[in-house]
Amino acid sequence: MIFRNLVAGDPNKESNKNAIIKISRHRNLACLVTFIIISIICIICGVIIGFFLRVRNFNTVDIINPNNTDSDRTIELVSELISLDPVASAMVMNWYIIGDTCFAPDGTIPDDIPNPMPDSCVPVNITFDTNLLRLNGDDWDKKLDNDAPSVPIFTWDPQGFYGQFSKQAIFRTTSALFSKSKLISNSGSGPQDASLQNYPFDSYEALVYAYGIDGNNNTVNLQRVYSTGIAVGFTAVSEINPDGTDGTIEDMITFSRNTLVKAYVFIIVIGVWIITLIFVGSVCKVLFGYQQPMEAFVIPIGTLFAITSLRGSMPGAPNGFGAIIDFVGILPCLAIITITGVFLFAFLVIAKNIEGVINETAAEYRAQEKLTPTSSI
Repeated sequence: MIFRNLVAGDPNKESNKNAIIKISRHRNLACLVTFIIISIICIICGVIIGFFLRVRNFNTVDIINPNNTDSDRTIELVSELISLDPVASAMVMNWYIIGDTCFAPDGTIPDDIPNPMPDSCVPVNITFDTNLLRLNGDDWDKKLDNDAPSVPIFTWDPQGFYGQFSKQAIFRTTSALFSKSKLISNSGSGPQDASLQNYPFDSYEALVYAYGIDGNNNTVNLQRVYSTGIAVGFTAVSEINPDGTDGTIEDMITFSRNTLVKAYVFIIVIGVWIITLIFVGSVCKVLFGYQQPMEAFVIPIGTLFAITSLRGSMPGAPNGFGAIIDFVGILPCLAIITITGVFLFAFLVIAKNIEGVINETAAEYRAQEKLTPTSSI
């Protein structure tokens, strides 16, 4: 009504103008307040979701079942998950020896060397299953088998712990990654989860197996009292025997992509498809003669670079293209956007040429009309 009065020349034009300014100010204020509220909600929701769905520390504890072991000595260890590399197919863990029951029943290692040293505190060879450890470049001539591992990874010497030049009781292991379904399937037709092609739905498993033998060839219990560490972007789940162990460390660890990683990839793929369909709609409008802004003809070219940048921002995604998200999302969208960009650009060039020809023809026609004498009546 206010705009109608202004157009019609209302005598209260000045008051109507002030009313419009007031409404505009209120609208700007409402827009600012809405923006602040939505921004606060987005920040709070983003922080809360990210905090509670973040990758948690790998945590597992071994409980020794006394009915399954004959050894009275136990070495206490702490495992720390360092990294997981699907490309190298390797899981890296650090191990720390923090206790030995040869000193005391609770495993506490005294600050000063006992005098005398208990007879049971003899060196212990800690052996991991080397068949699941990755070989170095100089080890390819070694034969692998499924026999019990015999070469120790680390030797724990309680007396050497107090030596002047002794090292800390820390060692590192590297375990191979595999898909459990490949091992248990006789036909080999099981799901191929342990492949980056399945990103972000790929999952991996690593088997950790270790035991201890002392210098008297007696079995020594190994107990992981707690574990820690994070594999960036992965959730680690440990499968241990709920009935307790027999003094060995045997753990099947399953790694899968974190929920936030899957959600981010899903949102990116859906967003790329929506953008692609918008460009397809622009082509349809051009075909039916609807006017399009000039920006619509060049935006697809810039979008191609933006999509590849989004693809590169996916956490842990394989380099290049080849994952399932590329086949069902990124690559088809890139192809469609390229085709629509070429069509719109070609239409723009052709339309400009046709418009130029029409204008040229009209100018020639008007020039001929001026040169043609009019007949007198």
